[in-house]
Amino acid sequence: MTDEEITYASVTFKARKQSKFTAEREETVYDEVKVNHKNPPGPNGALLQEKNEGEKSRLSQLFHPCCGILYGFLIMAVIGLFVYFSLCSYGGTDELIELKTNQTKLLENSQNQTRLQNALLSDYENLRKDHRNLTALWSNLMDSFMDLQTKLQNISAQNLQLVTQNEDLKTETVNLRQQKDNMEAEWNKLNDSRAQWSVDAYCPKDKKKRECKACQKNWTHLQTKCYKVNQEKMITWRQAQQDCQSKNSQLLLLNKVPKKITSVEQFWIGLSVENGKWRWINGSTLLDLSKPLVDGHCAAVSVKDNAWKSVDCNGKSYWICEKEPLSL
Repeated sequence: MTDEEITYASVTFKARKQSKFTAEREETVYDEVKVNHKNPPGPNGALLQEKNEGEKSRLSQLFHPCCGILYGFLIMAVIGLFVYFSLCSYGGTDELIELKTNQTKLLENSQNQTRLQNALLSDYENLRKDHRNLTALWSNLMDSFMDLQTKLQNISAQNLQLVTQNEDLKTETVNLRQQKDNMEAEWNKLNDSRAQWSVDAYCPKDKKKRECKACQKNWTHLQTKCYKVNQEKMITWRQAQQDCQSKNSQLLLLNKVPKKITSVEQFWIGLSVENGKWRWINGSTLLDLSKPLVDGHCAAVSVKDNAWKSVDCNGKSYWICEKEPLSL
């Protein structure tokens, strides 16, 4: 290292005006300062001193012009810095105005965005409500759809059942028609047979000759009726009525004994207690209330007394059937 020691110093330049948006900062300029340490005078001190003085005079002659030049440059630099910082200051004011304008616009945009956000939030809430309502409606529609689907399945099953029943009815109709045709054929045969029976019953052959009568064989014709006295056995009132019906007739509708038709002691007639009244089998009501009204009782005529009496229908007696005579 030489005899000259280098020392560093810091110089700070501050502008007159600074923008409030510009951070404060210091500019540091480093320069070298040389310190000359003189040696103590020695034996040759005078000679060296003269030499140094000569050198100083030469350096002094060179230093003054250089200092003038440097001073000029320094003034120009100061003026340049002043102009620069002035322009920066004015530019900062314009920038501040522009920033304030931008800030105002940003605030307006922020307010607009806030209003838009509030509107969107309101629309969002409305959409959520609509979504809930639509969800409930969809659920109800699904329930209705399931109910309709179940009903449709039931109707389809019923329809299938009806189709099956219809087919069965068609088959049954065909069978009934066949039965009807068979019954008609059988009825025609029966009519022919009945006609023949009627001829044989009302016009029996006697010595190869037919003689027709108003009442059939073994029946008694008296006044306007034909009578059949059944005295082979005794039966109940209902059995007697069924027997007369099988002979195309009915129980006797007289409450007294017809003369010259029977000599039996007692026989059933077509009179019984029905719904608390004495009714004939043809539906008419007997007005004679001299006999007690007992449910399950029927009327029987006593030949000895020549009058009818109330007896248990389950009792047994003979019976007489009657019907209209044949018109000749």
